Amino acid sequence: MYVYFFFTNTTTIEKAVRVAMPFNKKNTDTLFKEASKVTNSVVVSTGTVALIQGVMVGLGLWVTGVPNPLLWGTIATALSFLPMIGAP
Repeated sequence: MYVYFFFTNTTTIEKAVRVAMPFNKKNTDTLFKEASKVTNSVVVSTGTVALIQGVMVGLGLWVTGVPNPLLWGTIATALSFLPMIGAP
């Protein structure tokens, strides 16, 4: 629910946060740019690691003869995004 709210009201939330910041405009802009870079890097690296982990699980299951290794590799990729559950 929160994610939907943040995606639909991004500009409103950004304006409210900018007003609440105790920095001048230049420093606030720099802070937002750096936060955007860090967030982008985290999302891309998490996706890359999840994909590699899913491929490795799928290959391992295929080598050992487990049925449906593609299905289980895909499930492992999806579960890699959940921090507390994760793929094995």
